[in-house]
Amino acid sequence: MEETGAIDWWGLLTSRDFLENPYPALHRIREQGPVHFDAASGIYFVLGHEEFSRILKAPEMGRDTRLWRGGWYAESYRENDPVGYRLFGDFQPQMINANPPDHGRMRGVYEPAFRAQAMVALEAMIEAEAVRLLDALPRSGTVNMIDGFAGPMPLRVLCNLFDMPQSLDQTIARWSASLIRIGDILMTPEQKQEALDALTEFKDFLRSHIAERRKRPGDSLMDMAIRAHDDGSTDEEEMLTNLVSMLVAGHETTVTLVGNGLLLLLRHPDQMARLARRSGADSPGA
Repeated sequence: MEETGAIDWWGLLTSRDFLENPYPALHRIREQGPVHFDAASGIYFVLGHEEFSRILKAPEMGRDTRLWRGGWYAESYRENDPVGYRLFGDFQPQMINANPPDHGRMRGVYEPAFRAQAMVALEAMIEAEAVRLLDALPRSGTVNMIDGFAGPMPLRVLCNLFDMPQSLDQTIARWSASLIRIGDILMTPEQKQEALDALTEFKDFLRSHIAERRKRPGDSLMDMAIRAHDDGSTDEEEMLTNLVSMLVAGHETTVTLVGNGLLLLLRHPDQMARLARRSGADSPGA
């Protein structure tokens, strides 16, 4: 491990040049070592894949953010940043932030919905949403694929999974954009307040949505969450926060995946052409 006081991590992480293309700087730092400790903040920066995997799988690391030394759960943090304390506290009760056995208890509620057979059953719905969005794009001129496809595509699929109407897409997208910043170590006070407001609004909406859903039960992810709450597998805050987390994380990660995938294809036109040929061969009637 390198203790590298010479690296201005916070200047780096707020640099526009770094944010637009972080790889040259990260490569230079990675050559110095895979793990770096910033003495000024007490934060470790892990740049090696193998090292990060070992840390991620180490049982002593844990998932419960309340146990992190010097973290948001400290009394001093509550006094100095009450908005941040409430935000992280209200976002805490979910499987991502839970150690065993609570992690397994909550994860078990939703695992059946993500098995391979269940995913196959969703292919038609996902393809229909993709075709609808692609057909709506202009046939000439400049197209913003993030706004026109990568952003709305996963959101619409997720809302279908949770039986949420399309009329709420823009509202949920706004909540998602605010809440995804919770993973950013450089959140401003304004962003924390915005995220807390979004989390509060999102949970209030889910309470009313769940009340309506109880009148017409089915087999959706929302119904799984309701049944788990009713049989005592989760409490209300766990149910609500897990639903929020799945909607936000599932949306943001897919937007990034689609955007980065398209960027790579544009930078490697031979692979774009190869994909187009393969897609043509796989299409009906080809």
